[in-house]
Amino acid sequence: MIAIDAQRLLGRIRELGAVGRDGEGRLTRLAASDTDRQGRDLFVGWLRQAGLDVAID
Repeated sequence: MIAIDAQRLLGRIRELGAVGRDGEGRLTRLAASDTDRQGRDLFVGWLRQAGLDVAID
């Protein structure tokens, strides 16, 4: 069984959720936008830290 660090998971969800959020708390992350790229780069970084290979097509 996989052990999950709940605090780290919640922190990462919050970190990803902050990408594209404006000053009023609204989230906009349109496909192919800079904020879409930032969110994807953040997620891909986590995957690579975990030792996974990532390919984006």
